Amino acid sequence: PTILVNNAGITRDNLLFKMTEDDWDAVINVHLRGAFCVTKPACVLMRAQKSGCIINFSSISGAGNSGQANYSAAKAGIQGMARTLAIELGPFNINVNAVAPGWIEGEWMKRTLAGNYDGLMARRAKYTPLKRCCTEDDVAELPLSGQQGKGASDLAGTDVMIVAASAIESDSRAARSDSSAIMETNRSRPPSSSAKS
Repeated sequence: PTILVNNAGITRDNLLFKMTEDDWDAVINVHLRGAFCVTKPACVLMRAQKSGCIINFSSISGAGNSGQANYSAAKAGIQGMARTLAIELGPFNINVNAVAPGWIEGEWMKRTLAGNYDGLMARRAKYTPLKRCCTEDDVAELPLSGQQGKGASDLAGTDVMIVAASAIESDSRAARSDSSAIMETNRSRPPSSSAKS
């Protein structure tokens, strides 16, 4: 079947009172407008062939995360779009899901957390039932596992969930516990000089 993966994304993290309109617009445009602009023509093709799969990458930050009002809003929007498309496109045999990872072991988180990476990742893992964070490979394989009839037992209870068609619930305590830890990394950033009052 035809498969579309919406994975484009950027971050422009800051506390809302320090966030510029440009930083807000950039994140919303890449995540939400980008997904819309790619998904709309794909839907036309998939409806015509009466099959397809749309995989949207969201984040557990869609439930809220300090310093990420723009990113959280965008990721919540991705989940809402996925749920709506699952309803609209299901009758045409088109499977729509959103994968919402949390903290993922790998290079991106190493850059984000800098010198705090090892300690914060270990602390985060304590809040998951399997006592580990997901890897990049885990998340890459998860969206298609259902399509191939495979289980996701290696991820059950870790920091990832799938919305729309099925759900692997994450532990929300981890999100609450670590929202302040993320801000420690960003706290030294001064307000942008282009901020509008």
